[in-house]
Amino acid sequence: MTLKERLFLIISCGTYTDEGREPDEIIRRGVLNIAYTFAAVMILGMGIVDMRSSRIGLGLFLLILGALIIAGLLVLWTRLSFVTGGCILTALYGVFCAVMAGWGNEPGGVSIFRIVSYPAMSILILGLPWGLVFALLLFPFTLLGLFASAPVHTTFADSMVVSGGYLVVLILAAVYEYARSARDRWFTRQDRYVNMVFANSLDCILLFDTEGRLLYFTDIVLTRFNIASAASIRRRSYREVFARFTGKHTSVRLDAVFGGTEKNSSVYDDTITCGPGGPRHYQVHLSPLYDDGGMFRGALIVFQDMTDALAAKEKAEQASRAKSNFLAAMSHEIRTPINAVIGMTSIGKAAEDTERKNYCFDKIEGASTHLLGVINDILDMSKIEADKLELSPTEFDFEKMLNRALGIFDVRRQEKKQRLVVHFDAAIPRNIISDEQRLSQVITNLLSNAAKFTPDEGVITVHTRLLSLEESAGESLWGPAVAGDSAAAYGVLEIGVTDTGIGIAREQQAGLFQSFGQVDSSISRRFGGTGLGLAISRRIVEMMRGDIRIESELGKGASFVFKVRVGISPEQLAARAGGTAAEEAAPVQAPEQEGSGEEESYTGRRILLAEDVEINREIVLSALEPLGLRIDEAENGRIAYDRFAADPEAYDLIFMDIHMPEVDGYEATRMIRGLDHRRAKEVPIVAMTANVFQEDIEHCLAAGMNGHLGKPLDFDEVMGTLRNYLRPAVPSA
Repeated sequence: MTLKERLFLIISCGTYTDEGREPDEIIRRGVLNIAYTFAAVMILGMGIVDMRSSRIGLGLFLLILGALIIAGLLVLWTRLSFVTGGCILTALYGVFCAVMAGWGNEPGGVSIFRIVSYPAMSILILGLPWGLVFALLLFPFTLLGLFASAPVHTTFADSMVVSGGYLVVLILAAVYEYARSARDRWFTRQDRYVNMVFANSLDCILLFDTEGRLLYFTDIVLTRFNIASAASIRRRSYREVFARFTGKHTSVRLDAVFGGTEKNSSVYDDTITCGPGGPRHYQVHLSPLYDDGGMFRGALIVFQDMTDALAAKEKAEQASRAKSNFLAAMSHEIRTPINAVIGMTSIGKAAEDTERKNYCFDKIEGASTHLLGVINDILDMSKIEADKLELSPTEFDFEKMLNRALGIFDVRRQEKKQRLVVHFDAAIPRNIISDEQRLSQVITNLLSNAAKFTPDEGVITVHTRLLSLEESAGESLWGPAVAGDSAAAYGVLEIGVTDTGIGIAREQQAGLFQSFGQVDSSISRRFGGTGLGLAISRRIVEMMRGDIRIESELGKGASFVFKVRVGISPEQLAARAGGTAAEEAAPVQAPEQEGSGEEESYTGRRILLAEDVEINREIVLSALEPLGLRIDEAENGRIAYDRFAADPEAYDLIFMDIHMPEVDGYEATRMIRGLDHRRAKEVPIVAMTANVFQEDIEHCLAAGMNGHLGKPLDFDEVMGTLRNYLRPAVPSA
């Protein structure tokens, strides 16, 4: 033991090394030890001085009093409690008082006892709670007894020594009390933070003492383990506590910890079924607690709830598996039409008769169209996953749009001899405000599924209804205001597609609109498709402040019905002023192709084709060759600008690609529009690009272009563009 440790051991009356002794008691005993020793030395010294000065009576009295204070020191070393020690000292002082009372006034009588015993008694009192307060109350009486009513045998020097010593004791006790109160405040703050931790912790934490009794636990333990009150488990053994909510394995592990056979921390998993929410999965951390001296102090157990984390992990793994399966399916969906294109190209090249070549061309066209649909679905789904899908409301002819969507599947329906029935609500205004492209996409997706899953000679029914119509109060059509979003009134439009196909089991319908999956993977192998159409459709419908549902039974067909919010322009609202009754119309027929059916001629017209890819230029040249057009080619935007700037009056139309070397289509358009020439402001410029998203179209218009054609080119749209800007001349018979 070091000298410092020995000194602390003496000052603390031997309690410094006691196990389980509270620090406050050790410090308090040390202060009293110092105070008692100081008082004993002071009073014994005064007694010896008085004995030498022939004041035998007073000296004897002080020696007896000093002996009594030493008795108080002995009581401190016995390590009795302050209350017990106080009773013993009080009894001794009582005997002393009785003796002094019998002594009478020699020497000094009871008054001298009163004067000198006050400090001794106050030293005793210092060991009790609020002892400093009582000691301070005794101090004025001591001063009064010494300097006002003390017997003549007590000299002024004696009085100063006694009162000074007492004052030193009080100062020492006050310093201690201040330090103790400061320490208590610090501990209170620490306890407050610890209590906040225990009150707000999301983990179930339990702390056990050396005997296995529960000392502390977090508040969530009660709710998570369905325990009625804290009193029912506090200070209970770990066996009794864990018997309420977990199996024997936790108690077995704690048996090893408290038995001393297991000294290392351990982590294990446990599933506990109690409390609200059913079974929950926990990761349990069990840690034996040892102090710096290697003494066992208890055990700490933390139950970390992993239920949500495991569920999230499982969900992420399911999503990962779904995406992996999706990629595998997409690989199949993409490679299959590519294989058809390559294979039919080889067969067509080797074929000698025209009929065989045309057959190959038809198959190549069908495979290419299917491949384009797959790519569009993947791109739309990627935008949805990135929350980048946007709507662009415009006013359009709803019936005309519906006819176009129906006409897309005419050939397929005719091949399978399917019958189409359409019920059109006459109450629907001719023109509505919505996103024509996206609304048509939803209808097309539902029609595609219906045609795909309906057997030969089956029936496909389409119905449309206007459910409600109310005047606008200035609100937006679908949420945040966007361009073209204003309307005089808003209506709810219902569109349904019903088939007589294979149907869908009720338990499989919940996952029907999920991304990256199909109800049954065998469906993809049997009927084809990416399984993304319905997920994309649901997102579009939800963005239009609507909903989509399915009504189906296995083997009895399916009915997909969706509702969307649409706008009505002031003109259409005025046209309805007379009122229109809803009625069912005859089946809607696909619209006839525009034009007279005779060969169109653009002889004398000249266009500029800006396209950097040679095969793309060749396709356009070959398609437009019969029309009598004169076409100039430009390999990039710089060449296109130079050729137009050289002769602005020469060109009637410009087809402009976007991604080109040196100068792209956007910049080339801005350069042309910036020329100081009348024709530069008037010449129609139409984008011809593979950038087909709505924002791409808006960028083209913002750059100064007049229109947009997406690649792969639909030559019906190309012809429509030519008719719009060039006005063909139809040769006379």
